[in-house]
Amino acid sequence: MEVMDINELLMDTDDAEATKNIQQTIDNLQAEIYEPVVKTVEEYKEGVTTEAELLQVKDYYYKKKYLDRIRQQLAGMA
Repeated sequence: MEVMDINELLMDTDDAEATKNIQQTIDNLQAEIYEPVVKTVEEYKEGVTTEAELLQVKDYYYKKKYLDRIRQQLAGMA
C-alpha cells in the first residue's frame, strides 16, 4: 500500500477500529520504506555515499514526512 492510499483510507473512516488498522498500516509501511535506506543512513560517509543512495534517502524522507502528517491527523481524531 502506498502513502496516498493510506491518506484516502483516513478520509473515508470515522471509526476507532479502522483508525487503529490505519495506524498499524502506517507502522508497517514506515518499516518497509526504511529497509532499503537503513544501511545508507546508518553508515553515511561524506564523499563515499553515491548520489543514487542519497536520492533513495530523499525519497524515504518525503514519504516518512507524509506518513508523519497522517499520524498527526490520526492523533487529532482520537
